[in-house]
Amino acid sequence: MRILVASLFAAACALPLHAHAQGDYPNRPIRMLVGYSAGGAVDATARAIADRLGPALGTTVVVENRVGATGNIAADAAARAAPDGYTLFMSTHVTTVSLSLMKNLSYHPLNSFAPISRAIYATAVLVSHPSVPAKNVKELVTHAKANPGKVTYATSGAGGSPHLAAELLSMLAGIKMVHVPYKGGAPAMTDLLGGHVDISFSNPTSVMPHIATGKIRGFATTGEKRFSGLSDLPTMIEEGYRDFNLSAWYGVVAPVGTPPAIVQRLNTEIVKILKNPEVQALLLKQGLEAAPSTPAEMTAEIKADIEKYAKLLKAAGIAAQ
Repeated sequence: MRILVASLFAAACALPLHAHAQGDYPNRPIRMLVGYSAGGAVDATARAIADRLGPALGTTVVVENRVGATGNIAADAAARAAPDGYTLFMSTHVTTVSLSLMKNLSYHPLNSFAPISRAIYATAVLVSHPSVPAKNVKELVTHAKANPGKVTYATSGAGGSPHLAAELLSMLAGIKMVHVPYKGGAPAMTDLLGGHVDISFSNPTSVMPHIATGKIRGFATTGEKRFSGLSDLPTMIEEGYRDFNLSAWYGVVAPVGTPPAIVQRLNTEIVKILKNPEVQALLLKQGLEAAPSTPAEMTAEIKADIEKYAKLLKAAGIAAQ
């Protein structure tokens, strides 16, 4: 009986302490891990949130760039961190691709994290060099069918979003194109502008100035709806490819097991930040559209993307390495 009473007393004492720990949150700086270098779109999104989330919570949110392995180094570190709300991770759709692309991934894009809120959608733009005899998607497909294996497409590397978008177009349209991978988006754009490759699926900010001057031709965007920065361009869905929705997303997650009360508080503040017109304008300059969500909505999207990219990689013949 004495042991039972002692156990009950200890449990009763622990409950207020646990509640106090959450009610006291945060009482020290929070770090937000980013798997890409400073200055890029993922880093810019993280800093736009972190700079405002800190003051909203009464603490400091420090962005920590852990670059390498297409974001997987940062993802692994975040998955291994204590689930106490003091480590956040700017996840991206690339984690769902990595699950099918890498044989020994050290984390699971859904099971290892507690989704907090999606942050942005990033659409891609299908563009061509003016020498390509096509002015829209239909004419491009017709040209590619008439010249199998001759139309070239540039990407920032194998397995990335531009590569998957081009493979999806090839699969849905029944065409055969030649993949020309580069070590990054900048050299890919340089060769597209020089006419060394025919087409590319590229970031809006890298193509908008060149579309405006006629150096390259814009055909369509890859999101579910039109991109506000290029509203005159149709979506691939509007062009007749109803299954073509490959918007990239970035979102804030925490290690799995993070208390629901902390997840909800972070969601509330992050959603407020992303609904701020100043933040939305800042992101739009990067070619990004603010798209806050509930934790449940982000969870559903991650789950859907895992299935979508697994099917796409298999259909494209891209094997896990």
